[in-house]
Amino acid sequence: MNEPPPDSDHYARAWRRLRFYEIAFWTLFLAFLPAWLLVHFTLRAFMGARGDDITFDIFIVWGLVWIASLVRRETFACPRCGETFHGRPHTIIPASRCANCGLRQNEDPNLGDWETPEL
Repeated sequence: MNEPPPDSDHYARAWRRLRFYEIAFWTLFLAFLPAWLLVHFTLRAFMGARGDDITFDIFIVWGLVWIASLVRRETFACPRCGETFHGRPHTIIPASRCANCGLRQNEDPNLGDWETPEL
Protein backbone atom coordinates (compact mmCIF):
# COMPACT_ATOMS: atom_id res chain seq x y z
CA MET A 1 0.00 0.00 0.00
CA ASN A 2 1.46 3.37 -1.04
CA GLU A 3 1.67 6.17 1.47
CA PRO A 4 0.52 9.65 0.45
CA PRO A 5 3.34 12.11 -0.28
CA PRO A 6 4.40 14.27 2.69
CA ASP A 7 2.79 17.68 2.89
CA SER A 8 4.64 21.02 2.79
CA ASP A 9 4.59 21.28 6.56
CA HIS A 10 6.57 18.03 6.80
CA TYR A 11 9.37 19.50 4.66
CA ALA A 12 9.36 22.86 6.47
CA ARG A 13 9.68 21.14 9.87
CA ALA A 14 12.52 18.98 8.60
CA TRP A 15 14.46 21.94 7.17
CA ARG A 16 13.98 23.91 10.40
CA ARG A 17 15.39 20.93 12.31
CA LEU A 18 18.42 20.74 10.02
CA ARG A 19 19.00 24.47 10.36
CA PHE A 20 18.87 24.14 14.17
CA TYR A 21 21.45 21.31 14.04
CA GLU A 22 23.71 23.40 11.79
CA ILE A 23 23.46 26.48 14.03
CA ALA A 24 24.13 24.44 17.17
CA PHE A 25 27.15 22.74 15.58
CA TRP A 26 28.77 25.94 14.35
CA THR A 27 27.95 27.96 17.48
CA LEU A 28 29.51 25.36 19.76
CA PHE A 29 32.52 25.03 17.43
CA LEU A 30 33.23 28.75 17.01
CA ALA A 31 32.47 29.75 20.60
CA PHE A 32 34.75 27.13 22.15
CA LEU A 33 38.00 29.14 22.37
CA PRO A 34 36.47 32.46 23.52
CA ALA A 35 34.31 30.66 26.08
CA TRP A 36 37.23 28.60 27.32
CA LEU A 37 39.40 31.71 27.78
CA LEU A 38 36.63 33.56 29.62
CA VAL A 39 35.76 30.67 31.93
CA HIS A 40 39.38 29.69 32.56
CA PHE A 41 40.61 33.14 33.56
CA THR A 42 37.46 33.98 35.55
CA LEU A 43 37.57 30.77 37.59
CA ARG A 44 41.33 31.01 37.98
CA ALA A 45 40.99 34.53 39.38
CA PHE A 46 38.34 33.52 41.91
CA MET A 47 39.35 29.95 42.78
CA GLY A 48 43.06 29.69 42.03
CA ALA A 49 44.38 26.32 40.84
CA ARG A 50 41.05 24.63 41.68
CA GLY A 51 39.53 26.68 38.86
CA ASP A 52 41.62 24.70 36.35
CA ASP A 53 39.95 21.44 37.35
CA ILE A 54 36.48 22.95 37.06
CA THR A 55 37.33 24.50 33.68
CA PHE A 56 38.50 21.11 32.43
CA ASP A 57 35.27 19.44 33.59
CA ILE A 58 33.12 22.14 31.99
CA PHE A 59 34.84 21.78 28.65
CA ILE A 60 34.73 17.99 28.67
CA VAL A 61 30.94 18.38 28.85
CA TRP A 62 31.12 21.10 26.16
CA GLY A 63 33.03 18.71 23.89
CA LEU A 64 30.48 15.95 24.42
CA VAL A 65 27.63 18.30 23.56
CA TRP A 66 29.52 19.43 20.43
CA ILE A 67 30.03 15.79 19.38
CA ALA A 68 26.30 15.14 19.93
CA SER A 69 25.45 18.12 17.71
CA LEU A 70 27.81 16.77 15.05
CA VAL A 71 26.17 13.35 15.17
CA ARG A 72 22.66 14.86 14.91
CA ARG A 73 23.76 16.99 11.95
CA GLU A 74 25.47 14.10 10.18
CA THR A 75 22.61 11.64 10.67
CA PHE A 76 19.82 14.01 9.60
CA ALA A 77 17.31 12.03 7.52
CA CYS A 78 16.23 13.44 4.17
CA PRO A 79 12.53 14.37 4.38
CA ARG A 80 11.85 12.80 0.98
CA CYS A 81 13.76 9.49 0.94
CA GLY A 82 14.50 9.02 4.66
CA GLU A 83 18.18 8.22 4.04
CA THR A 84 21.07 10.20 5.54
CA PHE A 85 20.94 13.62 3.87
CA HIS A 86 24.69 14.26 3.89
CA GLY A 87 25.42 10.72 2.74
CA ARG A 88 29.05 10.86 3.74
CA PRO A 89 30.08 10.78 7.37
CA HIS A 90 32.37 13.21 9.14
CA THR A 91 32.31 16.25 6.89
CA ILE A 92 32.36 19.82 8.08
CA ILE A 93 31.11 21.25 4.79
CA PRO A 94 27.31 20.85 4.72
CA ALA A 95 25.69 19.26 1.71
CA SER A 96 23.27 21.29 -0.38
CA ARG A 97 21.57 18.21 -1.87
CA CYS A 98 20.57 14.84 -0.53
CA ALA A 99 23.31 12.37 -1.44
CA ASN A 100 20.68 9.72 -2.17
CA CYS A 101 17.68 11.30 -3.94
CA GLY A 102 19.06 14.73 -4.95
CA LEU A 103 16.51 16.82 -3.01
CA ARG A 104 17.96 20.32 -2.60
CA GLN A 105 18.20 21.72 0.89
CA ASN A 106 15.11 23.83 1.73
CA GLU A 107 13.26 22.50 -1.33
CA ASP A 108 9.64 21.45 -1.09
CA PRO A 109 8.69 19.22 -4.03
CA ASN A 110 5.01 20.00 -3.40
CA LEU A 111 5.55 23.69 -4.27
CA GLY A 112 7.34 23.19 -7.59
CA ASP A 113 10.91 23.03 -8.79
CA TRP A 114 12.33 26.32 -7.57
CA GLU A 115 9.97 27.41 -4.81
CA THR A 116 11.04 26.97 -1.21
CA PRO A 117 8.87 27.24 1.88
CA GLU A 118 9.11 30.16 4.25
CA LEU A 119 11.16 28.85 7.16
